[in-house]
Amino acid sequence: MEIRIADRQGIMIQETRINQMEKMKNKGLFFLLLIIGLVSCGPESHFEEFIEIKDAKWNYRDRASFEFNIDDTLPAYDINIGMRINKDYPYKNIYLLVNQISPKQDTLLRRIEIVFNGEDGRWYGKKTGNLYEYIIPFKKNITVSDTGLYKLEIEQNMRDEELSGIYNIGVQVVKKEFSGGR
Repeated sequence: MEIRIADRQGIMIQETRINQMEKMKNKGLFFLLLIIGLVSCGPESHFEEFIEIKDAKWNYRDRASFEFNIDDTLPAYDINIGMRINKDYPYKNIYLLVNQISPKQDTLLRRIEIVFNGEDGRWYGKKTGNLYEYIIPFKKNITVSDTGLYKLEIEQNMRDEELSGIYNIGVQVVKKEFSGGR
C-alpha cells in the first residue's frame, strides 16, 4: 500500500509540475504577444515601393517615379528614400534630383546627397547578402494640406551618364501617430 501512495504522490507532483510549466509557457506567450503588439503600435508604413534598376545600371535619363495617395491631412508623415547598391558602385556618395508633385500639381525640385561610405572605406548601409541597403530621411514630420495623389520622381544627378552597382531605388512614406491639434 505504501508503494501505491508513493506512486500517487509522485504522479500528483509530476502533474503539478506539468501544470506549472504550461502556466509558464502561457505567460511567456502572453508577454511575447504583448511585446509584438506594442512594437507594431508604432508608426505605420503608409506606402513603400522599390523599383528594380535594369542590369544594376542607372542611366541619368531614367527617372524612378512613385505615386502614393494621402487621404488624411491630420497626422504628420515621414518620407524616406531607399537605395540598394553593391560594391560595384564606384563612388562614396550619390546626388539625386527629387521632384515632388502635389495633388494640385505644385512642384518642388530638391537636390540631395546620400553618402554610402566613410573615409575609411567602410560602408554605412545595412548589409544583406552582397547588397547594402540605405533608408535615408528625405522629409520628416511633414503635414499636408491636401488629400490626393502625390508623386515623387527621382533621378541620379552624377557626372557619369550611367552608374553601375545600383540595384533598387525606393520610397517609403510613414504615417505618424496623430497627437492632436496643429
